[in-house]
Amino acid sequence: MLASGVDSGRIHLDHRAIEISERPSGVELRFANGASCVAELLIAADGVHSVVRRMLYGDDNPAYTGQMVWRALLPGKSVPADVLEPSGHIQWLGSGRHFYAYYLRGRDVVNIVTQQDTDQWVEEGWSIAGDPAAMRDSFPNPEPRLQTLLSAVTQCSKWGLFLRPVTDNWGRDRTQLIGDAAHAMLPNAGQGAAQAFEDAYILARWIAAIPGDLAAAARNFRRIRIPRVHAVQHRSSAIVRAKHDYAPQSRNTERAKVDAVDAMAWIWGYDAVNAWDQVPMGPVGSSGDRT
Repeated sequence: MLASGVDSGRIHLDHRAIEISERPSGVELRFANGASCVAELLIAADGVHSVVRRMLYGDDNPAYTGQMVWRALLPGKSVPADVLEPSGHIQWLGSGRHFYAYYLRGRDVVNIVTQQDTDQWVEEGWSIAGDPAAMRDSFPNPEPRLQTLLSAVTQCSKWGLFLRPVTDNWGRDRTQLIGDAAHAMLPNAGQGAAQAFEDAYILARWIAAIPGDLAAAARNFRRIRIPRVHAVQHRSSAIVRAKHDYAPQSRNTERAKVDAVDAMAWIWGYDAVNAWDQVPMGPVGSSGDRT
């Protein structure tokens, strides 16, 4: 859907960047296939393992969190409808772990993602094959609906969660990092892709506002975005403890649900369209550079 808005002749595949050279009037990129080009502005949206970020700042030496994720996809028709009723998604919280499942593509697919504390080393990655039996074993004595979902898993993947420094190193001059390349965060708040979309929109607005000075547009973009994203990064790191320390015998469950929604309202309620040029507010009314 995103690509459909771009002239296909402007999309060039099989170009792996190996070097960039910053100039007053632009940025030169050189690629492994021998090609090169000069751009007025380089927007590096090349993900958590960003090549451009490494060229600018070196390795960020991510730290293993001691947490791992399992993921599985199930055909929607193989999951009894009452398992995910009434909302189409469900979550279980427990000591040192949580599990959630929800429909994708309408109801064609059910996505399962779990997260648990572990004393085992698990590599970072998106496509490391996992053992469905080990995934099931990580949830002993499951509730019946949870048992139904776990029993349906025949293939799964796994990966370790790694934490990268919260930093202002988002680019300089005519080189700008966005998305995970600038601010990789843990998945606990579900904000990785959402913050990348906010980045793209607000950067586009600043480029349109200051077309004659792209370096200034990038500086203003960072001024607006860094406080908000830092707050979201901190929340993404902290929220898992509330889930993994969950103790239903000592809490009012309904109140816990309300508190969870209230705690995320400042993230979900942000209006990038009308506030693209304003430093956003963070949690509980504080400025975005405090958490």
